[in-house]
Amino acid sequence: MHNHPNHENVKNIGLAVILNFSFTLVEIYGAMWTNSMAIFSDALHDLGDTVILSFSYFSEKFAHKNTADETYTYGLSRLPLLSAFVSSFILLSGSVFILIAAVPRILHPQDVHADGMMLLAIPGILVNSAAIFRLKKNTGLNSRVLSLHLLEDVLGWVAVLITGAVMHFYYLPVLDPLLGVLVTLYILAMVFGSIKKSILLFIQKSPQEIDIQEIKGEILDLENILEICDFHIWSLDSIRHIFTVHVRVQKKMSEKTISTIKNHIRRILKRHGSFHSTIEIEYFFESCGDSCG
Repeated sequence: MHNHPNHENVKNIGLAVILNFSFTLVEIYGAMWTNSMAIFSDALHDLGDTVILSFSYFSEKFAHKNTADETYTYGLSRLPLLSAFVSSFILLSGSVFILIAAVPRILHPQDVHADGMMLLAIPGILVNSAAIFRLKKNTGLNSRVLSLHLLEDVLGWVAVLITGAVMHFYYLPVLDPLLGVLVTLYILAMVFGSIKKSILLFIQKSPQEIDIQEIKGEILDLENILEICDFHIWSLDSIRHIFTVHVRVQKKMSEKTISTIKNHIRRILKRHGSFHSTIEIEYFFESCGDSCG
């Protein structure tokens, strides 16, 4: 399977790493200055995100190199999927830590610097939104999970901005940890979906967006096709899929006719996504594949 470097994915993630890490340093200082749990939560998330983004950057970079050999026959194309899986668990762990730290602050609120919170919130929203905008151009589960991380930060900073604005006029310090908890719970609800999808792809479940029955029906509608056996579809990296099939044909036919059948099947696949296909033609008197006869 030929892999072509996805320079756009790598470039966008690299830019997100720089933006994220630079602003994390600002956040750490801001958290100490304002005594804000919401800003501390964002600083912790951004620090974890920097690690995640760095891992994702290198996984994307190496995955799309032509690294296939006798040991890794598909190369390292599944690295971004592994990155998405690890990133989801890091996000999950960080969110749990923030909940543990924030809940006591709800019961025992502490004074915070409301104006400082608003001052930090505006660049926080802009920086993380810029990173999301860059990643929107990327494809694959890995980049979608990274966008989820950054979306969490944007929502966190929106919460910080709202909290600071309210507390500028009213003394309600409990809003700071309360909004931090609500944003974290919202992100947790979304990250479980990413973890589930990563696990399903790891165990080679057919991609949800692929209509298996439609593909089978289109193949069976082709001339001379009697039966489909050993039909398998699984995803290499959530973008590129692997397809293998054995089809039984009605009669002996020329090499040109067999080649035409294979080309028709590949055209069917092309309408449904990006596939690396292996197509085996069996004659009517042969066993069809390895699992049926």
